Amino acid sequence: MSLFPITLLLLKFNRGRLPRDSNTPLAVIVAAIIVSIVVFAGNIAVNPATAGYFAGYFFGIVLIFATSQNKIHLLRWVYWIYDQYPYLHSLELTKTWGRKLIDIMTSLKLTRYASSQHVDVWFIDQRL
Repeated sequence: MSLFPITLLLLKFNRGRLPRDSNTPLAVIVAAIIVSIVVFAGNIAVNPATAGYFAGYFFGIVLIFATSQNKIHLLRWVYWIYDQYPYLHSLELTKTWGRKLIDIMTSLKLTRYASSQHVDVWFIDQRL
């Protein structure tokens, strides 16, 4: 409920490169944020378990976002566990996991490296 006014607030201050002007007054955005805080506090006052549900969902979503941003680190951890148990190397289902994990990590590193600005500059310099 409060994400929309927070987004409007961020757009209001980071709108330099967007062509359209902001139409929402700052007072309306601040009022919407205050209303959402009051509603959330009211829900907790009525049923305190709401705070627990909120915390659970919040940390779950943050964990999902963190793992999606750190895929290579997660894959390294999975590969380390795979490497610690030699029994997994002999199972039919997990026999090829080592090579596949290395290939995935390599492709992710190359993708991240290729999407950086330094590579673009390097390619431009090479063409000149």
